[in-house]
Amino acid sequence: MKEQNFDWWDFATQNALTQNYNIGYKYGNDRIKSYISADYYTEEGAIKGYDYDRFTLRVNTDYIVNDRLTLRAKLSTSYKETFDQQYGLSHTSYTPWDTPYDSQGNIKIGTEGRPSKEDAATADPRDYWYSDGSSNWLYNNQLNWGKSRSNAMDIGAGFDYKIFDWLTFVSNNKVGLSNSYGENYYDPKAVGQESLQGTIYNSNSNVRTIYTSQLLRFLKTFNDVHEINAYLGYDYDEYRYYSMTGQASQMFQGNEILNGGVANPKVGGTKVEKKNAAYYFNGNYSYDNKYLFQVMFRVDGSSQFGSNKRWAPFWSVGGGWSMHKEEFMSNLKWVNELKPRISYGISGNLPGGAYEWATMLASTTQYGGKVGLYSNYLGNPDLSWEETATLDFGLDVRLFDRLSIVFDYYHKNVKNLIYLKHLPAVTGYNRQTANNGKMTNQGFEVTVTPEIIRTKDLYWDVSFNLGYNKNEITYLPDGDELTSQATAVGYPYRNWYLREWAGVDSQTGTPLWFKVDENGKKTVTGDYNEATRVLLDEVPTPKFNGAISTNLTWKGFTLNANFTFATGAMIYNGQRAGAIDRDCGRNSQPPMKLKDGWSRWEKPGDIATHPQLIDGGNNGADRESTRYLENGDYFKLKSLSLAYSFPKRWLEPLGVKSANLSVGGENLFTITSFSGQDPEILYSADYNGSAGSFGYPTVRRFTLGLNVQF
Repeated sequence: MKEQNFDWWDFATQNALTQNYNIGYKYGNDRIKSYISADYYTEEGAIKGYDYDRFTLRVNTDYIVNDRLTLRAKLSTSYKETFDQQYGLSHTSYTPWDTPYDSQGNIKIGTEGRPSKEDAATADPRDYWYSDGSSNWLYNNQLNWGKSRSNAMDIGAGFDYKIFDWLTFVSNNKVGLSNSYGENYYDPKAVGQESLQGTIYNSNSNVRTIYTSQLLRFLKTFNDVHEINAYLGYDYDEYRYYSMTGQASQMFQGNEILNGGVANPKVGGTKVEKKNAAYYFNGNYSYDNKYLFQVMFRVDGSSQFGSNKRWAPFWSVGGGWSMHKEEFMSNLKWVNELKPRISYGISGNLPGGAYEWATMLASTTQYGGKVGLYSNYLGNPDLSWEETATLDFGLDVRLFDRLSIVFDYYHKNVKNLIYLKHLPAVTGYNRQTANNGKMTNQGFEVTVTPEIIRTKDLYWDVSFNLGYNKNEITYLPDGDELTSQATAVGYPYRNWYLREWAGVDSQTGTPLWFKVDENGKKTVTGDYNEATRVLLDEVPTPKFNGAISTNLTWKGFTLNANFTFATGAMIYNGQRAGAIDRDCGRNSQPPMKLKDGWSRWEKPGDIATHPQLIDGGNNGADRESTRYLENGDYFKLKSLSLAYSFPKRWLEPLGVKSANLSVGGENLFTITSFSGQDPEILYSADYNGSAGSFGYPTVRRFTLGLNVQF
């Protein structure tokens, strides 16, 4: 068996082909201008068994009726299809001595079991199954599949009407319609379908969006030095989502319709509707293009709040000063731009769901055989807009006509903070969206771009960007929300709240944790239940983000490179805790290969990061603690491209206006100490810094493109 070393990750993934074809055509005259484009995009998944196709058509037309009236129309349609028979990434934790096929080339089911002691010495490991779960993903994968189809259309219409030369009315309106159909087939022979004898699942959804914007714009210059640019407007948007689902079981193999299943019928459905509206004014005044002032006031309303909390006012004021245009700066010829900026204002934020202000009910027939209603979510009728007061200071600088610097500092005070609050069981509910916290948020961003070489044929610049952000909860009237990612006063939002790992006992190889007494004294314990959960002042989001980019052009060649990095985030590697680093907590889940710097305890006196391997686990070492909290810093080459623009003298005889050939790559390398998948993915809201599932891997992509204009 030791000779077996099957690579499940390599088996599940592939070098996939992506293709994108686009053609566009412009036409028109002095009165009418139109543009039409068609696009076809097809993609194979980097994980085997997935295909995606999309067709898109867009048409934009402007019609100039007269000097005052211009009509606009836009149409966009799309059709998408997917076929999903992807290999499941969870099987990447299978043992390397398992194989998907037996010695005869047949797909294994996963229920083959292990050889007996008598047969073990001569058994071919390919004919047995050692991994956790008694299921070979590939067996079900050949039988089950999913399909989806969707179509969408956006129709837009608008006009500009110049009432006076300095006053214009602008109307923009759009309706969006989309329909999606999904189908999932689970074969009667699939593992897990023994009692159901096959299941077919259908889903259908419809989305309608409406958007309208009516704007009155004022633009006028007085005495060549006073310029006023202001607008008064109204916006409205509406979102409606309807869905229906159905499933049936006990069917013949190959059935694709609900009527083909004769048992276990189930139906479901949902409706979501939300509406937002805003009245607003924005005014900008400039004196001699040196002194800039801005004021904004708006009133926003949303159906995502209770009827008495839907509307709220917001405002901002700001100013800028083009100092380099002052007379006292005239002798400083090397200062091309020096522009300080400052602004202060109040903005609003919506909750994530459409009905978090209401107590939501679900129905069941488990109450005396009759329909009953139940809920574990308590609505908040006082849910109101989250308000953020932001002070922003900025500085734009350009020196020697070669060096550009942009700096911004911000300080935000958030009140009516929206967060999820857990309720005591005595209330009859377990959670509610709260709206009464406070938080501060501050940081800066700076971008420095030197133009190193700038000649007729050669240009080279490098841009450095760095951003810093820190937030802190300052008030929670009902006390701290102490979950694994806590909301606690004095700490950042989503602060980690875990038991602290103290390492491994060097004499016994057993795990250790810290416990803290009522006086704050910290000692070591080997009992997980005695260990103290503590607020760590660590979060799953970076403190610093940044990028380094460079652009080099020489004659017709252009080289672009973009590096990104992040530091300061701590990520909980739940894949280690749940499967691949459990110290033989389940002997069907082999321990991962330890990364550099990690070591396993083997004998008394060993100073190790990992406890002794023990069949069944080592005293709860794999339970939730900071043992699995890892540094999420990374540095990566995000993109690299090389393009060549063909000389016009080559193209003109062919009737071609321009032609560009390019090659490029994305996600070409990542440097990180994190032991799991790409940490950049785990910063997103889908994971919130917790790698508890096998997410879709970052794709390294190579592209070849040709752009031709006639």
